[in-house]
Amino acid sequence: MKKNYKKTILIVFICLFMLLIGAVSGFHYGIKIGREIHKSLNGILALSWSGQLVMLQYNNADYEKGKEALQAHISLIEKIMEGDEKIGEHTREDMYLIDLGLSYARLALLAEKHENIGESKGYMSKAAEYFKTAGWKDYSESKIREVVNFFDSNIKQDGKEGD
Repeated sequence: MKKNYKKTILIVFICLFMLLIGAVSGFHYGIKIGREIHKSLNGILALSWSGQLVMLQYNNADYEKGKEALQAHISLIEKIMEGDEKIGEHTREDMYLIDLGLSYARLALLAEKHENIGESKGYMSKAAEYFKTAGWKDYSESKIREVVNFFDSNIKQDGKEGD
């Protein structure tokens, strides 16, 4: 009887030890994953807020203020991209590359609107590079203009829905 009692105690001890290892491991990895998710959400929220402010400047400010806002947004994206990892089959980097492309395309359109053609071409070229890197099949200037015009025409302006 004493032999079975020792065996039972040993089995219970092993089970409790394994349970403790599982709990500690789960806690450790849960904290690590939670920290990564928190970091990602902070970056996404900052980018979203920046994007909204940029669109206000882009649509309503003078050339210099609109240009400054777009360049600040580009700097924020580049800062957020440092050290990012994959989410599912797409990477956040791809999303950021597209946002960079859209921002440079808007800089190009803004420069063109103010008759800075050389500057506009440089920005459009940079936009095409980002779209190409993001994996776009068609990153021609006409396609980029089409995409930017589509997005910009659907953004709420002055409290009204776009076309």
